[in-house]
Amino acid sequence: MFVNREAELEILNNLYYRDGSVLFILYGRRRTGKTTLLKKFIEDKTSSIYFLADTQLEQENIKRFRAMASVGLRDSAIDDLMPSWEAMFRYIASSAKRQERKTIIVIDEFQYLAKSNPAVPSIFQRLWDELLRESSVMLVLCGSLLGMMYKSTLSYESPLYGRRSGELLMKPMGFYSFREFFKIGKFEKLLQIYSLTGGVPRYIEEVNEKLSVEENIYNNILAKGSPFLNEPKFILSQEIEAPATYFSILSSIAHGEHKVGGIAKRLEIKVQGLNKYLETLRELDLVAREVPITEKNPAKSKKGLYRIKDNFFRFWFRFVLPNMSHIELGNYEIVFENIRRDLSLFCSFVYEDVAREIVRNYIRTGVISKSFTSFGKWWSKDAEIDLVAMDNWSANANGLTSQCFMKSSKS
Repeated sequence: MFVNREAELEILNNLYYRDGSVLFILYGRRRTGKTTLLKKFIEDKTSSIYFLADTQLEQENIKRFRAMASVGLRDSAIDDLMPSWEAMFRYIASSAKRQERKTIIVIDEFQYLAKSNPAVPSIFQRLWDELLRESSVMLVLCGSLLGMMYKSTLSYESPLYGRRSGELLMKPMGFYSFREFFKIGKFEKLLQIYSLTGGVPRYIEEVNEKLSVEENIYNNILAKGSPFLNEPKFILSQEIEAPATYFSILSSIAHGEHKVGGIAKRLEIKVQGLNKYLETLRELDLVAREVPITEKNPAKSKKGLYRIKDNFFRFWFRFVLPNMSHIELGNYEIVFENIRRDLSLFCSFVYEDVAREIVRNYIRTGVISKSFTSFGKWWSKDAEIDLVAMDNWSANANGLTSQCFMKSSKS
């Protein structure tokens, strides 16, 4: 299913139709629809190769790439080439010069190639400079492991640094795009499902809107053999070595500990030692640090609070991980008692993000005529405002010169 990735598809098409060769980096967490986007992009292109790398040895990946190149370019001569990156790219570059349109080469899960051979980024950099740059080629390197993709393609230390024509971090969709997957009219049920799945297409596709929210939770997350029972374990083990500390941090945040000092105290580690773990989680786009909207220097603010950005991770660490023993024993009713008790409060925090998106959309469509420059939360020791829209950064003695759309008192 291809839903509401038109903006991303337009970026790829614009690069495809522009003059000259293109090196593009597409990356993002698993399940966000990168592969679906790339397949949609190449489906109407006459000369394209799609290759999905895996964890096999590099030579096995090269042989599979050769086979996919032969099929994608409809050129059986490729089958007789020596199985090396240089031999194949030299042939593809020569062939591309004779084509009316660019030849597209998509290498999905590129990080596995770099993992099997750390020299791969250097090899691709040399082949790009010597063969592909002047050959009417669009090379797309795509990957799901954010840390490794950044290290191998985007960081200053990467051999490919400075070669790319563009890059795109594929993020989960917002609430408006999420709604397009469903015919559900009831906002409360939509919000509950969004609170479980976020805007991650793979999770959304497993939702059966004819079933209740609880039935979907059971089928997709809790039942033995369900597709996402151990999803966060799988993702973190792929991204991070020794993920135990990260699990503890995410669990602490999910249970309401948002201050760095409080997290450190709960885990009995020093704040200085905790910061490096939090920074890694921020780089993986799993955790965000929020400060009051009126803070003039957010990076140095001492009021920073940490929250889990990913709705599924937030739900899993709040309701699944603490109840894993009950799940293993099949005590599902005990698990659902905990979920029923706290689900409304859990969803209320997700609604803050949804409300922010709604306000932005109202401004974009003219429902709210005034243009605001920034959105966020504001809090002090005694009060909290969930959503503030500001039209400038000047502040009065109390810290606010904005309009407030949602209010709540701190309990």
